[in-house]
Amino acid sequence: MIAVDIGNTFTRMVAFSGSTIRGRRSFHTRDLDLDELEVALLELAELTDYRAVWIASVYPPANATVAAVAERCCIARTFIRSASDFIMAHSLATPQTTGVDRLLSAFAAGKMHMAGDEGKRGYVVAQCGSAATIDYVDAEGVFQGGFIIPGPSLWLSGLSTAAMLPDLSSELPDWNAVLPGDNTRDALLNGMHLCLPTAVATAAMMVSAGDNIPSNGEPPLPLVLTGGWGNAVSPYVGAKHVYDQDLMLHGIRLFAERYI
Repeated sequence: MIAVDIGNTFTRMVAFSGSTIRGRRSFHTRDLDLDELEVALLELAELTDYRAVWIASVYPPANATVAAVAERCCIARTFIRSASDFIMAHSLATPQTTGVDRLLSAFAAGKMHMAGDEGKRGYVVAQCGSAATIDYVDAEGVFQGGFIIPGPSLWLSGLSTAAMLPDLSSELPDWNAVLPGDNTRDALLNGMHLCLPTAVATAAMMVSAGDNIPSNGEPPLPLVLTGGWGNAVSPYVGAKHVYDQDLMLHGIRLFAERYI
């Protein structure tokens, strides 16, 4: 099967053979080109044993483009919806406004990284992309929701609304640059490089120690990190954790396997 993750910044397409990723392509979501997508989709279709496309999107304006490409290639496609499709048990008040990526990542984390006793007290999932989401799944496997923090470009573009501050949202993060900056540009970038990963790590630790989670002196809940800058959070996390850059894509695969 082919899994497609339409994110706010990037659209990722991978071909699965069983649970193994055989090929992958990535595109800027706001610059999707029908011809380029068609070539990529046909190439990926040759690498999989099940010719179907399963799609999860948090950027609806791109949905029609991806659907049109699948139609061009005569490949069946299915969109996974957080509100109408049962991905996992949850206690959300408004599932229709919850990103499908959050539910699919939490679902995959439970299946792939929290087997047996590992996740018996619950677990935390932190996605680090255009936005950072830190979500809690309880001991019964129920998705309880969590926190949303702006990602790098949102962080920097938000600061640029203040007078005299430049818009550095197109800068590529250098997560090792955490020393004080001696000019405005470096002060803005280094402040983000230091504070954003620690904010995510702190939120994850607070979720683990929340009043709704029984502690009884036990260690913090295990954490699964994912997303393009998830590794930048690792040094600041005291809890046991793993990093899985393809967590969301495996969530699509695991969901699709219910129907294959």
